[in-house]
Amino acid sequence: MVKLIAGVKGSGKSKTLIKIANEEVKSNSGNIIFLDNNDRNKFALNHDVRFTDISEYNIDTLDGFIGFISGMISRDFDIDTVFIDGLFKIVDIDIDTITALVEKINLIGDRYNIKFYLTVSHPVTELPSELEKYLY
Repeated sequence: MVKLIAGVKGSGKSKTLIKIANEEVKSNSGNIIFLDNNDRNKFALNHDVRFTDISEYNIDTLDGFIGFISGMISRDFDIDTVFIDGLFKIVDIDIDTITALVEKINLIGDRYNIKFYLTVSHPVTELPSELEKYLY
């Protein structure tokens, strides 16, 4: 399952994502991962959420990012939910390639029963129509 939180810069996407992550800790017995491109939100998260500053891993392609996620899952079969903040800042993609990425992540989520929450800095009204079903 993928849920996409979209909006322009400054619209509260990261705060929403942090709130959902902190709520998941209360009702979730699996591991929760939070990926960000820096550590600015690290201390806003419950200490039970595993925070990762993905910029430390030099990932800049779509395939590299999918490989990183797959590697996390292969290492930890107890992952239940993954939060990804600032997708455009983590992976060098644009609005034209985001649909392919979201669909790949959705396949991974379905296969391993993992929920993914993603934020994208882009107006909701300008997202490709294929992404409407993923909107939070």
